[in-house]
Amino acid sequence: NDPAHTTVTKPASTMTATMTPHQFFLRLAGTMILVMTTLTLFVTRYAAVCLSFIAINMIQSTFTGINPPILAIRKLGWIVEDDAGVERVYLFGKGRPPAKEPEKKE
Repeated sequence: NDPAHTTVTKPASTMTATMTPHQFFLRLAGTMILVMTTLTLFVTRYAAVCLSFIAINMIQSTFTGINPPILAIRKLGWIVEDDAGVERVYLFGKGRPPAKEPEKKE
């Protein structure tokens, strides 16, 4: 059972708009591909260089497991583990659960 693909059984009124880091990356990459394709077609052909960079980044992340956009949002603190132990992306603090208190060592 992959926790990133579990079904949410909460009522719709209590759900927040969050996603897993993998879903965030796919959404970001898809958006950038659409924007860069539009720029390549209607503005400048040099925008295709950015398309190549996006493709190379996606390919290398499948081999190495290192994903720079995910590392960046993790550094920004946008990725939080929920109660079920699943990592979720909370953009700009929207719907973010309260921070857990660190356990005191005595």
